[in-house]
Amino acid sequence: MDISFFRPSFPTLLASSSPQDRDRAGLYAEKLSIDEARDNSLALSRAPVRYFNGRNLTATVAFLDGFEPGYGDCDESSHGEKVVARFRQSCPLPDSEIQKIDTGNCLSLSAARLLSLPGEESPAQRVAAGIEIRLVEHLRRTNEILESMLANPHLPLTTINQSEGTSAFLVMTGILKGALGEDMLGRVCFSPKGEYLCQALGVPATFQDGGYLTMLRALAEKIAQVRDRSPSLILERRRHEELSRRLGEAGISYVVSAGNDHDVMAPLLENHVVPPDFENNLLSNPYNIVVGALDDRGTPTPTDDTVADFSSRDPEVDFLAPGVKVPLRVGPFVGEVCGTSFSAPYVAGQLALLHREHPDAPADEIKEILILQSGVGVRDCDIPVIY
Repeated sequence: MDISFFRPSFPTLLASSSPQDRDRAGLYAEKLSIDEARDNSLALSRAPVRYFNGRNLTATVAFLDGFEPGYGDCDESSHGEKVVARFRQSCPLPDSEIQKIDTGNCLSLSAARLLSLPGEESPAQRVAAGIEIRLVEHLRRTNEILESMLANPHLPLTTINQSEGTSAFLVMTGILKGALGEDMLGRVCFSPKGEYLCQALGVPATFQDGGYLTMLRALAEKIAQVRDRSPSLILERRRHEELSRRLGEAGISYVVSAGNDHDVMAPLLENHVVPPDFENNLLSNPYNIVVGALDDRGTPTPTDDTVADFSSRDPEVDFLAPGVKVPLRVGPFVGEVCGTSFSAPYVAGQLALLHREHPDAPADEIKEILILQSGVGVRDCDIPVIY
């Protein structure tokens, strides 16, 4: 089958890793065992919480994001600073009420090394372990941070926003990065990493007779298998749901972004390569407030509004908010931003305002008030909209 339809959506998957990327990921190391990789990942996820610009004991709103300059973008304004700026368009809080927690470097390099380096274990074992580490470590790091918040009940927190997440599909795209290259005739082919991946999955490393789709299906099946059966991931997902419930009981609204891969994943869905739930944020659960992106089509009237093409269709989505071509100014950045990353903080801002108006109301009641204040659902969708 012709794979050209993947190219616009998967540009990074069709390029081999640069030598600099491989060096940074430690891919020139002699060897790394699965146990060492797991230990490295566990140690990083349990490192002390990194309070960006210091601990703020008077904060009412906390942001879990990447705050180092350049994180997430090539300009000098980090993803986290843009998220905070978007929040302030909804709720203009001063710095004294904001806590920034840097999660931008919470992922270890262990998974990348397992997926690229040979070792004593079989390729199949190493790839499965790499998948598990990628799925678990972001969630585990988040849980460690939430535990630290709940351990101090005297903090005046009312709202947490986390515009970073992970999903089975993001893990898949991360694994595929560097798996393809070009031969001497300029034709797309599997790189050495791609050949190693095919060996691990037990499929031919060829593009003939639909070989690429065969490999993608095998990879998706392996990721789904690890996601649904990994004791570590099952434990961390249950732990996250329990922490989310406890936050709500403590009167804290915990907002997460839904994810931005629906349009990218569409060709794979149409070709029955991945299941629909591959795009769902692993942070999503019934106790969190999950926010998707609204596309207002650049018009002032809501009649033509739709769910943004990229916004995850996760059934746990609670609200939609504008997330397409949102004008933003922060630091040296002046322009437009897109993504559920910028829909979530807008809703978080509305929740923070309601917490100030109703200081004794529990978190679930604050959510219900916001639902009552929301706009009607968009076409073919009854999810409450926050303008």
